[in-house]
Amino acid sequence: MEKPSFGKPLEEHLAVSGREIAFPVEACVTMLLECGMQEEGLFRVAPSASKLKKLKAALDCCVVDVQEYSADPHAIAGALKSYLRELPEPLMTFELYEEWIQASNIPEQEKRLQALWSACEKLPKANYNNIRYLIKFLAKLTEYQDTNKMTPSNVAIVLGPNLLWPQADGYSIQLESECARGI
Repeated sequence: MEKPSFGKPLEEHLAVSGREIAFPVEACVTMLLECGMQEEGLFRVAPSASKLKKLKAALDCCVVDVQEYSADPHAIAGALKSYLRELPEPLMTFELYEEWIQASNIPEQEKRLQALWSACEKLPKANYNNIRYLIKFLAKLTEYQDTNKMTPSNVAIVLGPNLLWPQADGYSIQLESECARGI
């Protein structure tokens, strides 16, 4: 049986599981691709607490019955957000926090994108692989924005604080909306 992955450092989970993409990330993305891409309010509507707890327990054991959760994409999205939020260090890392914030505040789009890419290239390989996997999924999610209302800006607002937060007080200090949108 796998060791729990929620609340564990990303590198530790990947080393123990022999994976490149964290199981909760891959499992949730796979399930959402199957049943959640057109769901309005995805990542914004809170799931049932009991379903979320049950899904997180299943993900911790690397055993997920896709059929059981296919009717509740909000629980799947909630589990993905929980996994990201419960990492001891954000996927975008404490070390690069200031660089991400500075890059997001660059007014000229071309220069902002270059600065964001530069920060991305500095991520540890495990973080880079997982953020890349997640961004590919999120880009696909925004293709359905007419139905699911998840524009790139909305995605940044709801997921940004789960991907990057300052080290000082952990998650309790939120990113400003403008910074989240820029990233």
